[in-house]
Amino acid sequence: MRKRIMLLTITFVMIVTLLGSNTVVALTKNDNQIMTLHGNLFHPRRGHSNTVVGDIMWITGGRAYYSHYLGWGQDGIKDFVDFPNIEWINLKTGEKGYTDIGTGKDYYKSTAFITSEDSPYIYIAAKKRMQRFDREKMEITTMKDIGVLGNWNTGSWGKMNISGKDYIVLLGEDGFISIFDPTIEKFIQLDSIDHEVPPASLVDYGYSGVVIDNKFYIFGGGVSIAETIDEDEEGEASTMAWVFDPNAPKGTQWKQLSDLPAPTDAPFVAAVNGKAYIIGGRNMGEFLPSVYEYTIETDTFLRKSDLPYATQKHAVAAYKDSIWITCGYTWGTEQENKLGFRMHHPHIMEYRPLIDDVIMQPGEMKSIKGDKMNINLTWCDPNKVTGKKQTLSINWLANTSSTEGVVYLRKKGAVKFKAIKQKPTYFYMGPTEAHAYNIVLKNLAPDTFYEYYAESKGPNPVKSEIYTFKTNPVKPDIFTFMVYGDSKAQYDIFNDLNGDILKILDESAKTGAPGFTAFTGDYGGNGAFIEYDAWFNYGVDGKSNSKELLARYPMIHVHGNHERLAPTWWNMFNFPVKAMKGWPDLNNKGYEEYWFAYNYGNVHIISLMSGYPNQELHRLQLEWFKNDLAKAKKAKEAEEIDWVVVLLHHSIYTTSTGHMHDVLETAGLMREGDLVDIIDTSGAVDVVFTAHDHNYERTKNIRGFRSKVTTELGEARYYRLDNAYVEEGSGRCGEATVGKGTIFITSAGAGAQNRDLYPIEEVGDSSWLAFRKNNPDISEGASTHPVHHYMKIEVTPDTLTIKAIEKDSGHLVGWEGADDGFSGILDSVTIKK
Repeated sequence: MRKRIMLLTITFVMIVTLLGSNTVVALTKNDNQIMTLHGNLFHPRRGHSNTVVGDIMWITGGRAYYSHYLGWGQDGIKDFVDFPNIEWINLKTGEKGYTDIGTGKDYYKSTAFITSEDSPYIYIAAKKRMQRFDREKMEITTMKDIGVLGNWNTGSWGKMNISGKDYIVLLGEDGFISIFDPTIEKFIQLDSIDHEVPPASLVDYGYSGVVIDNKFYIFGGGVSIAETIDEDEEGEASTMAWVFDPNAPKGTQWKQLSDLPAPTDAPFVAAVNGKAYIIGGRNMGEFLPSVYEYTIETDTFLRKSDLPYATQKHAVAAYKDSIWITCGYTWGTEQENKLGFRMHHPHIMEYRPLIDDVIMQPGEMKSIKGDKMNINLTWCDPNKVTGKKQTLSINWLANTSSTEGVVYLRKKGAVKFKAIKQKPTYFYMGPTEAHAYNIVLKNLAPDTFYEYYAESKGPNPVKSEIYTFKTNPVKPDIFTFMVYGDSKAQYDIFNDLNGDILKILDESAKTGAPGFTAFTGDYGGNGAFIEYDAWFNYGVDGKSNSKELLARYPMIHVHGNHERLAPTWWNMFNFPVKAMKGWPDLNNKGYEEYWFAYNYGNVHIISLMSGYPNQELHRLQLEWFKNDLAKAKKAKEAEEIDWVVVLLHHSIYTTSTGHMHDVLETAGLMREGDLVDIIDTSGAVDVVFTAHDHNYERTKNIRGFRSKVTTELGEARYYRLDNAYVEEGSGRCGEATVGKGTIFITSAGAGAQNRDLYPIEEVGDSSWLAFRKNNPDISEGASTHPVHHYMKIEVTPDTLTIKAIEKDSGHLVGWEGADDGFSGILDSVTIKK
């Protein structure tokens, strides 16, 4: 509980002048408040650095998603770019300015530091690269020979004396220490130094710290997946803290401190008056507003006044007795976030810790409202997706005051509803808690329309409207289903696509099998409650296509890297935990609901968990996957099924600047004996749908293509194995032959900002490629030719027709002129027996 109410003054001045290529704004100053807002940065950004030299704070690096901040144009800056230019703030006078100097894409999540107040240089380091910014000449150059720099250096820095010599010490978010010698302008390796944070179970990134009295104090960390995953630890950030003393004997330089009062991933830390202040961050998908004060002498923490805005991937810098914070990701208000909830509002905040006598209790929980419910339909019993007695799970979330969930069900046209009841399941994520309901409807008749509504009972009851769904035929073999992925925060695009999908499925349900949808991951950025609220409920003029679609048609859900194994994922939906009768055991002890398979009529559908290539869950999943495909092959030969479809999040064959270079390391899918080897060897899989890279790309009907790293910077190229095969007729709008190979599709067009693709000569052997958009070889770029789309799959016993349907977004608010005007069938391929 607070000792007193914190005063908050918001100050912002609108004095604007233009000076050459720079824009300058003056801000007011108020020295009597604990927290003061000083307007906005000129350009939204996250993953940036604040570096104070004299009275000037330089803001360098970072990245901004255009699709997360449509219409940005405040403070005289009209052009929005992915990688903003350097800007500055005079912390004494309040003036601020935006330069015409950019750092570029390689310096997103970089660390900017100085060697002395007298030097004109700010050094900007990231990904084994470094630039030198001359703030007097306003010039930036790339440094060639920089020595031994860690691979990923978002993080913290400080001046330290080691064995009598002054160095700059960088702590990367991966916990690796890099040491810069200012006399030779190179990073060096000191044999006397323990260069990494001691290994800790479930933590391997997200560290942040500050140097005080020649020691580096380090706090927090992000969740990793160890050899086994404890259910209670999924998504939970670290509470650990360390101190690094480079002058202690090697082997004793790292000492563990008392734990943080609450889990905190990727905070930023500044020092004032000999104390460390741990500011913001994230836990289990929720951004944090918290400020913790650490006192070295007593090894204790106090929670101080909250920030006005919770933030993550922000930046901080100390100036005199203040700490200046420039926001990265923030939620903002619902109105501010009407176009997306994974925002980075560029607020500038000043915190004065020496006048902050507020003490708050850590760990205070707050329930979700539960008024939106987020109703959705899933299949949790793989034996009863079709057949004569079918099941369907109706899932939703509620406020923790709810005492019971009820689904009221009747056949369409009947008078009375039947009530099916369930007690709630409690769960929490970070500082937010909720109740979940997963009510399974059993013994549903096939090929029948039903009506239902759901209710959260309790002191504050919430009741849904009445929805209609149709069960499946006993064994459908002619039907349509839809696949799409990666909405991220662009819920206006997602909602718009869902309007078209709803019409297609409604038309199918009138005359036959209703079909279903599959979403291949990345529903938002963090798996947070507020993101799911927007994903389910975003609408226009009071109508949400997304809300209606999800409440009326089952969806197969695929976990993406941005779901982060968060508790929302496991409680929002209801997945199978056992295999179909007669099919291989899921081999999922301890990892229930991570992977599963259904037969929807004549199509065998496999949903996989990707992104954890070095963990036990991946090994267990691959063992099952290999056995499942062997069974599927036999089922095909026996004409029990006609087609095999695989769903996962991480892209495999991609030419995207986003992830082409990490298909080996991040997901591990092309390693020897891994997923692609299993698919090629099985001869069972017809098509693989992925997302992750925000574009559209499709292979021909292929086997035997792999990727390998070819440069020291980790750049990859595709190449052929000796047994490689390409069916040439399976190019754009072509045909393929069943059993000769597999078609791989990257379909990540449900809203997330598109990424540029590499020119074809930079990808290695590209003979596997059928079609891609955007295509730089014909002057298409992500900003000029976005490809928002969904996949429509038409099934018969003899053909599987796959169509990529693009929809122009120019008619949406904020998207005027931002798309290329194309709507319709972008690409298609028909697989024939």
